[in-house]
Amino acid sequence: MRKLTASKYQRILFACLGTAVAVGLAAPSASAQRIGVASAVNPDASGQPPGREFRLIQVGNDMVHNERIVTDTRGRTQLLFLDGSALTIGPNSELVLDEFVYDPVAKTGTLAFSATKGLFRYVGGRISKQNGVSFNTPTALIGIRGGIGTISIVPADQAAAAGGNGLASGQGGAPVQVAQVPPPVTTARLGFGEMSVTTGAGRQLITQPGFEVTIVNPDLPPPPPVLSQSPGADQSGLEGTGDNSGGASETPTNEDVAETQLTELGSGNVPEAVAPPQSGPPPAAPEKTANVAEKQANPTNAQQNQVLDDTLGTTGGDRNTGATSSSTFGGRYLSQTPFSNFDFNTSLTSRVSARNINYTGARLQNGFASLTDGSVTYRLPAMAGSFDFDSSNTNTPFGAVSGQGFGANDLSFFYWNLREVSHSNNPASVFAGVAYGGSFPSSGISAFSLAPGFPGNSSIPALPNAYGGSISGALDHRLFIAWHANKTTFPDDGRSVALFGAIAIDGTGSSQRSTMVTYTDTVFGDSHSNNRLIVSGFSRGSVRNSSTSTPLRVDGGLGATSLDSNGYAFFGETGPDSLVLSSDITNSGIAQVQNAAGFVQSLENTSVEVASFFTEAYAHKTTAPNVGSSRTTRTMNGFVKGIAAAKSGSTITPAFIVENKTRLPSNFTISTNATTNRASASASLVDFAESQSDVTIPFGGLTGSHRARTSFIDDDTFGMRDSFSTSVTVGADTAGTGRIALLSSAFFNTAGAVNNNTTFCSCTHTKWGLISGEVRSSSFSHRQRFHLVPWVAGELGSPTIIAAMTGTASYSGHVFANIMNGTAQYVD
Repeated sequence: MRKLTASKYQRILFACLGTAVAVGLAAPSASAQRIGVASAVNPDASGQPPGREFRLIQVGNDMVHNERIVTDTRGRTQLLFLDGSALTIGPNSELVLDEFVYDPVAKTGTLAFSATKGLFRYVGGRISKQNGVSFNTPTALIGIRGGIGTISIVPADQAAAAGGNGLASGQGGAPVQVAQVPPPVTTARLGFGEMSVTTGAGRQLITQPGFEVTIVNPDLPPPPPVLSQSPGADQSGLEGTGDNSGGASETPTNEDVAETQLTELGSGNVPEAVAPPQSGPPPAAPEKTANVAEKQANPTNAQQNQVLDDTLGTTGGDRNTGATSSSTFGGRYLSQTPFSNFDFNTSLTSRVSARNINYTGARLQNGFASLTDGSVTYRLPAMAGSFDFDSSNTNTPFGAVSGQGFGANDLSFFYWNLREVSHSNNPASVFAGVAYGGSFPSSGISAFSLAPGFPGNSSIPALPNAYGGSISGALDHRLFIAWHANKTTFPDDGRSVALFGAIAIDGTGSSQRSTMVTYTDTVFGDSHSNNRLIVSGFSRGSVRNSSTSTPLRVDGGLGATSLDSNGYAFFGETGPDSLVLSSDITNSGIAQVQNAAGFVQSLENTSVEVASFFTEAYAHKTTAPNVGSSRTTRTMNGFVKGIAAAKSGSTITPAFIVENKTRLPSNFTISTNATTNRASASASLVDFAESQSDVTIPFGGLTGSHRARTSFIDDDTFGMRDSFSTSVTVGADTAGTGRIALLSSAFFNTAGAVNNNTTFCSCTHTKWGLISGEVRSSSFSHRQRFHLVPWVAGELGSPTIIAAMTGTASYSGHVFANIMNGTAQYVD
């Protein structure tokens, strides 16, 4: 993102950007008010309230503001705060309870810690649902919002001199100079919700469960999040050691605990919805599992949900609200490889029957979901929130599995990313949900947190790890649905539409990798599905795996919803709260899902080389503040300008400049319709050097029966695929085709590395975004491939107003552009 100063009438392609802002922590209060209670302790764990001596912490001890907590090699403790949050402190740890302000009526406040060494796991309460909770470490400031995070602080050199400030005490107390001690290494891992990691040189967000950021040098920007290779490695450091006295000289009695506020703090405190929504599924209430012995034998199966249960000794079956042991679950089981016989012309496939099964009839019991029938049998841990588990007490058609899971707050939906331990850790997945058969909204906007499912190990839905799924820098992933009363009749201009977009840019300059995915779809049903609504669409995108490679074209990856064996696609006890998207598709006439797959194609081998794949992504309803607040029916004009690649016959042109024909804004048009939830666009483009054919690309459509080519959510949030009813024009060929998409900047990460934390203004009359994909002649003899090509559009002023404007002006801002530097191409 380059600094730019512009004088009068200098015309550029730009995005409306403001100035960066700095965020700091308020100074901690000096008072020592009571802020929580010790809910579990193993010796030795000590606390030092302000102005007092250290004391051995015991179960039920009040914890106060500014208290210092220290544990030795055996020490562990869990603190339960007045807002219902919990902090588990591992051995060899040191932490200060810096700040705690909480309004129990408004359920808002602030919570901050300073940690110098050790291992910590924070489970969010009411404060974290509204404001980020901060951990200040020697190398980074870590924020946790709406979820669960684990933080470890490890000395960089165990043999180095203590202190790390360049000074040590000599004989007689005189300071002597010693070698500088490297700062400790801080690692922040997300359980679910959102984490931020900030150093003096930058900030990084973690939005995908199981990903982590490690800080070695506090003077450098945080690196991009990476998938944790050992997500359960810290678990043993946070589990109890079996001392039933809780660190007390005498074993606490029930009367001792009753005199504390453990029951008031822990019982029945169901965490509330995150506002605003964060990435991944929303925070979940702790599950009450009946078999405590099983939890102790298999601690990883309960790591997210035993925060209060072990302390309070709660027992019982499944939840009293939401799904119960009498609820029936249906879903789908997948295992590598779930399809065969891929057809490039149609994307259709055949199922591998043993590895691709829809089912119904699963049940919950004692913290597990189980199904036993003739087609598929499984037993998997089932709890609220995101969790990791090992292969203990698990079973699938291919034996024991380990992996990661997610459960809805009311236990009405689960998704498991699995690895088959006896089959070379092949990927597998299962989802299970209570089918929703009630009425659907007829207006308004719904937002869903969207997370990658099968085959796992990907950070971006719709993309396999090898084809852009490992690229970081995207926003938290959300699927939006704009509802409409019409859900069954086509052609009808109004319809319920859905949209997911991802723009991920990892790194800068020649080291940059980037990708864009646009998934537009429609929510509908017909007589063939007994009005059981499904989501059906298709995704388009492109990936640049290195700055010197030509972009890969990615088609599919997300298509139609996965169904249970009764044909249900939406799941939830009280509403359409959860769904799963797959690579399957529907045909153009009915809501009947067909077996299909996505594929990746290079520009160099477009005639033959295709890699096919199958993905799933699971979605769970969350809140979306301000989305849908501004929805306008209007037409905008503007400009497209960037770098594209082409192939004519066997000749590849890796870079040329594409821009508006005649450089007039009338050659790029975007129209939106707030009543029908539809949008359209048209881009008439030329090669700046006139070496390539002119192209005209129609996107979406305001009328017509095609269902899933356009999704208008609001004035800032919209996306379109190439039009179905109007052909692409390539030179003199008016029957060209498109595999291309246009996406608004609502899916661009304004905190990413490219824009250096520049704050974007909220522009009412001007919008911008990107175009990715491919257009080609009808004979496929000429192709042009676009990757993150910028566009900007706005409502044009009238000639009368423009003619009346006189004078000079200067502007400061930033420009977002495609860059070619030697053989390297990137955005900046």
